Order: sequence, then structure tokens, then C-alpha cells
Amino acid sequence: MTTGEQPKSDYMKITPYTILNTDNPGASICSLPLTKTNYDEWPYVMHTALLAKQKLGLINGSIKAPTETSDDYDPWLSLNALAVSWIRNSIDPDLRSTVSKQDVAKILWEEFWERFSKNDEARIYQLQADLMACKQTPFESVTSYYGRLKKLWDDFYECDPLLLAIVVPDPRGRSNGGSYLEEDDWCG
Repeated sequence: MTTGEQPKSDYMKITPYTILNTDNPGASICSLPLTKTNYDEWPYVMHTALLAKQKLGLINGSIKAPTETSDDYDPWLSLNALAVSWIRNSIDPDLRSTVSKQDVAKILWEEFWERFSKNDEARIYQLQADLMACKQTPFESVTSYYGRLKKLWDDFYECDPLLLAIVVPDPRGRSNGGSYLEEDDWCG
């Protein structure tokens, strides 16, 4: 190699439209199947898997469907069908039959959000009860206990950040009388 010459790349340039031999529509690219109770975690895992495959744009809207007369339309159809297959393959079989037959990845993703992301009072109540009952077991490491507790807090916070006041004492030792802590108050 001479001075100023760029080294040759040993990898193939992959674009969102690239479909590799390993991109099988029958495969499950998500290690966590969607169930009735784990939507709080599932989209993060699926998001990461689609990002790794460079197909995230199909669900976030950055890869838009071209017009039917465009040369990109057929490749987009293949790409979209692949993403829809991966999403469907990541659903628990008991739940799969209740899911929409939507064949556009972005709309399917939005339907999941509409259906499963509801933060209803029953979920909030259950998280409150779980937080109140969360105790370190005799043989549990501090790291394991902290992980369980942090997961509960994260789930609880996702429901509504203002709900933190139910369990969080005022860091300055004042009684908050059951009122909500403002975000500025969280760190004292």
C-alpha cells in the first residue's frame, strides 16, 4: 500500500435494503417472545434486533413505502414482508392468533403499541404491591436484589413519572403528605 492509499474494506456495505442469506423470514430475531404481560420489555429487545439488522426504519417510518410505480417498490415489499415475519415470529403462539393481520411493519408496530402499552390502574396497583413487597431474600446477592428492585421501579416509572411520589420519601426528610414529588425534588 502506498502513502495516501486507503486500505480495502473486508466487509460488505450493508444498506437497509440489503437482504442477507441469513435473513430468513421464518427466523426469530428476538430472544424475548411477546406475551400478554411483557410489553414493557419486548419492544426494546425487538428494537435492538431490528437495529442490528438495519431494518429499524421500517417501524420508525424512516424507510417509507415507495409508490407502486417506483423501481424500489418490489424491494421494499420484500423488506417489509421480512420485518413483518420477524415481528410475528417474536410473538408467543398463544397470543399470535389474536394479533392483527396487518402486513405493513410500521402499522403493525403501532397497533402493538396501542394494544399493549396501556398503563391502566390495575398494572399500576400491581407494581405498587410488588414494590412494597420487594425484599431481599436470605441467600440473594445485593446485586440480584438491586436488579429486581430497579426493574420494578423502571416499570413503575414508565407508567407515570408522577406516581413515584407514592413510595419515594421526600429526600429532605419533609413529609410530602401523600402529594406528588416534582421532578426537581427527586434529587433533593
